[in-house]
Amino acid sequence: MKTKLPKACKVQPQVSEEAARRLRGHEKLLQKLAFVVEEETAARGISLLKIDVLPAWSHEYEERAGVVIQVEVGATDEQRFSLWEGISERIDSLHDTLASEEKDFLTGEISVFVDQA
Repeated sequence: MKTKLPKACKVQPQVSEEAARRLRGHEKLLQKLAFVVEEETAARGISLLKIDVLPAWSHEYEERAGVVIQVEVGATDEQRFSLWEGISERIDSLHDTLASEEKDFLTGEISVFVDQA
């Protein structure tokens, strides 16, 4: 399934300065991922509170090039797990539609976490 890019996500990702530096050249990929998060939360009736994009540090990655997309939701543990599964499946589908460089960045440099508020 191809992910359509929204005109504007309702919940815009808050990107730290260091994460923005690491994402340079991959901003459209971030918007696609934010759209996936919005669609999956809406499909499950889960409140999406915020999306933070932070640098991944050396204990998470050997290099200092990765980012963490932290999704904060108002949901039960069961809903949160279901959401994480849905987002993961959609990311896998998105991966198949990307150019080689974007695929490498998505699989090698981006992690997505779903947290409760």
